Order: sequence, then structure tokens, then C-alpha cells
Amino acid sequence: MKNRPWTTDSRFPILWSQWDKGRENESSVIYHMGTGDTHQLDVLSAMILQIVESGPVSTNELARRLSTQSGLDADDDFYLYIENTLSRFQQLNLISHAV
Repeated sequence: MKNRPWTTDSRFPILWSQWDKGRENESSVIYHMGTGDTHQLDVLSAMILQIVESGPVSTNELARRLSTQSGLDADDDFYLYIENTLSRFQQLNLISHAV
């Protein structure tokens, strides 16, 4: 299942706003045009959503990119965080599996 690609729905853009970029307490707020909902994201969650938003991506490829961008090791906890975040994003209708 880790190779099934994730995507966002291009019909419903995600609008981004960031605070304290590059600082320890950096956060992002997104507004999803499709649901009308606003969400606050931590740095890693925002990076995950930005990677998915850039085009369909499997969980494995997403983990590879995120590890490279963040400098974090892609260990079991890293994968668990990614999978939990993807699941949460799917529940919020921000992402889905690509068709």
C-alpha cells in the first residue's frame, strides 16, 4: 500500500499562509477551497502536504523527499508519522489516492 500515490484535487486549491518561517516555532495555516475549512499545520505536516500538492506521490517517495528536505532519518517512527499525517489529511478531505 505504500506505493499507491497520494494527490490533492486540483479543482480545489489550497491557500497557504506561513508565520515565523525558518524559526523553531514556524507554522502554516491553510484554507481548503473545496471544504471551506482552515487548518494549522506544524512544519513537517506542511512539508508533507506541499510534497503531495506538487503532484501524485507514493508514501515511499514522499518519505524519501521529506527525509532529504528535513534532514531527518527515515526510520520506523518517521514512516509512522508520515502515515498518520496522510491518514489525517485524507479524513479532512485534503488528499486522496490518485486514480
